[in-house]
Parts: sequence; structure tokens; C-alpha cells
Amino acid sequence: MIKQLLTRDTIRFAEKALSWEDAIRIGAEPLINTGSIGSGYIDDIIANVHKHGPYIVICPGLALSHARSEHVYALGMSYLGLNEPVYILDREDRSAHIILTLAACDNTSHLQAMRDLSKILMNEDYYTRFLDCQTPESVLDVVAQALA
Repeated sequence: MIKQLLTRDTIRFAEKALSWEDAIRIGAEPLINTGSIGSGYIDDIIANVHKHGPYIVICPGLALSHARSEHVYALGMSYLGLNEPVYILDREDRSAHIILTLAACDNTSHLQAMRDLSKILMNEDYYTRFLDCQTPESVLDVVAQALA
């Protein structure tokens, strides 16, 4: 499933973001462009992090931005790779070089994508390579190899 969600159109890279909020905005933009989300989804993610803390940092260096929201229209995922990390809620112990944004329109459609992602994150080699990607093609290669 993640192979269908992460495409050249939903993967981007940036030198740095001005803030963690900007990183979430930049990272979610491809999902607006594909029609998976409305801009209100980004606001909901940021509001939830302010309310509930940096829950989106799921592994060292990687944040999975997501929220329950009425502004999700279709299942989607995007990848933002940053050369310089952002610090979620300005906490040094919650840094991220990658912002994955997940848009789930119900309670179950995203579960296969999460299983696929866990295959990458639970394998040290794939995870390290996923963090080190510098091009959309390298992201797609790691995903393909991890799920082969």
C-alpha cells in the first residue's frame, strides 16, 4: 500500500524549515495538491501537537504527522526529507529529519500502509537508508526493497 501512496509527486526535500510547523505545512502540501486533504488538516495536526505534545515523533529522526480531521478526503501519505532537523515543540529530544504526513479518511484504510511502514522502521538497514534518502528515487528504492 505504501508503494501506491509514496510517489514522486508526494515526496519532497528541503534544506531546512523555519519551524516544525512550517515543516508540517511543507510536508503536507503534496497531499493538498493530490486532493487527499484540505488545508484545515494541517491546522488540525499542528493544534493537536500543541494540545497533546510531540506524539508525532515515532522514531528517532522521524515524525508521522497525522490527526483525526474532517479535512481528509482520501487516503494519502507524503514524505519530506530535511537536511537540518526540526525540533517538535522546540524540544531537542524530539527532532525529525523526515516528516511523513498520513491522511486517513477512516479507521482502517491506512492500516496496510502502517504495516508496510513498520517493515521499514523495524529493519535497521532500511530505516537508516530511509533517513538518509536525498532523492525521490532513493525513497522509492528503499520502500521497494523493504517490501520485496
